[in-house]
Amino acid sequence: MGPKFFTETLWLPRKYRRIGQAVTAFQKSMTDMYESEKARVAQGESETAGNCTFLSSLAKGSLDAKPGEGLTERDIYGNIFVINFAGHDTSSHVFTFAVYFLAANPTVQDWLSEELHSVCVRSFAVT
Repeated sequence: MGPKFFTETLWLPRKYRRIGQAVTAFQKSMTDMYESEKARVAQGESETAGNCTFLSSLAKGSLDAKPGEGLTERDIYGNIFVINFAGHDTSSHVFTFAVYFLAANPTVQDWLSEELHSVCVRSFAVT
């Protein structure tokens, strides 16, 4: 049952129709956020470390990826939804376990450090 069911089914109580309206508004909000960030990245406005956000990283990854590689727009919207809606508790738990995992695996720490360095140098190189 998508938002259309809730907004267009007239026999449903008003509170259920409001759910459909909220879902539609949230989808529009996610689309607006992503499209504006994608435009900023395409214009080069997110190149400095101070402007780098999770969303700008997703947009840059989708714009820089070759066809068939990287994240699809569906993947990006899924990530935006998870971060905004299901967000803070699950994210904090992921980061907590990631730190524990990294502390227990020094070789993975080294690999991650090299990977982050190569990505950051490539992404934020000043020309």
